[in-house]
Amino acid sequence: MASKGQILKDQVDLSLQHLDELKLYLKFISQQQRKIENIENYELKFEKLANKSAQFLSFLKRSPISKIKDTELQREQKCINRQISVWQDKKHNYERSEKTQARFFFRKNTPVNTMKDLSETSTPTVLHPKFKFNKQNFIKILEEIKITEGGKRRVKSERFFEWKHPAESRGCVSVATVRRGYHLSCSTTDLVAISDGVSLLLTNLKGHTLYHLTVIKKSSGGVHTMNSANDLLYIDNDLNISKISSYTKTKIILIEKPETWEPLCIYCSSTKDLLVGNGIYDADEDQYSEAKIIRYNSKGRQVQTIQHNSAGQELYSKPRYITENSNGDVVVSDNNRAVVVTDRRGRYRFSYTGPPSGPRLYPYGVCTDALSHILVCDGTTYSVQMINEDGHFLSRLLTKRDGVYNPQSLAYDFRNHLLLVGSSINNKVNVYKYIKLQNYLTCDDT
Repeated sequence: MASKGQILKDQVDLSLQHLDELKLYLKFISQQQRKIENIENYELKFEKLANKSAQFLSFLKRSPISKIKDTELQREQKCINRQISVWQDKKHNYERSEKTQARFFFRKNTPVNTMKDLSETSTPTVLHPKFKFNKQNFIKILEEIKITEGGKRRVKSERFFEWKHPAESRGCVSVATVRRGYHLSCSTTDLVAISDGVSLLLTNLKGHTLYHLTVIKKSSGGVHTMNSANDLLYIDNDLNISKISSYTKTKIILIEKPETWEPLCIYCSSTKDLLVGNGIYDADEDQYSEAKIIRYNSKGRQVQTIQHNSAGQELYSKPRYITENSNGDVVVSDNNRAVVVTDRRGRYRFSYTGPPSGPRLYPYGVCTDALSHILVCDGTTYSVQMINEDGHFLSRLLTKRDGVYNPQSLAYDFRNHLLLVGSSINNKVNVYKYIKLQNYLTCDDT
């Protein structure tokens, strides 16, 4: 039977082997730069593996060799080996798939136990004492990793996206049948849904009509959305939330209208949740007396209600457009002349009412982009304003000088990184590009 010292050395070698696995994974990513898409599952497996290595090194720090039991080492070894096997199987299956596209994500501020430099081992560890597993610190370590195969290479890393100003026009699309662009929503396959308050049209960026619908809620707000499966979800003329499948083109009712509440706007999030703005109309006062946001899960079950701030005050007067930011914030264009933002738990964050030195905002359509900016159409200055995720004004991204007249609706195409802008006075959808992909992780020969 192997001695404790030998087993301990084997465990340290396994922990360091994990770092070699990370190097190989980076090499694989560099070969797949043109295939940028979603691999959240990979991110979790990758992070779990790195954390497992870090936890073992912390275990060594807490336990002197004389007090470590053989069973403890064997249990640690089995657990680590099992995790390596699972991760390698997932990686192998991913490499064989031609349909899956790769993108390297980092989770922010994932704590890892503080490390001790194992200078007595034959191979020095690259983990630094008090190391935190977050994007900035981890990239700093990756930049020190060299991969040797047919020459020496050094890993380099930059920001994924860069904001270009001014925005570059990519032309416009005239959409037949509809008279104006009160609301836009887009899918992952260049499909665009556009409504004019009377009818809803599903088209592509070439202007070819694919589907025409007239049984929608008569509204100038955000009455439709598209999910990741390219299904069209909308508020119908009976005030139910319905869905048309992208494959069968059949209609089903997802959520029936509540007895007292009227659905006003909807948005399908990246987590497949459905966010619905609701209100209670007071005919005597000719206004909505109450308003709230309801979150439904993919099965149509209500899981969250957002209505008041921490002081019990109403957050909304009449939600007209709604979207969700990449950090989970719920962003609502409210009729009370503000963009109201709450976090993923429904806690109030801020209200944006316009730039500090400009006129008060009159918000219409809203969307978010790949840099977590919030974009909103302003009916006061007839421009598209950009603020950051914390509500600070950044720019009037689009104005009349950019060919935008009476902007009413917005949609961001995350696949091609294009901004689509609809107008309240014509049926043209203007297309702009202002974000470019910028130097993600690469391995350059030195």
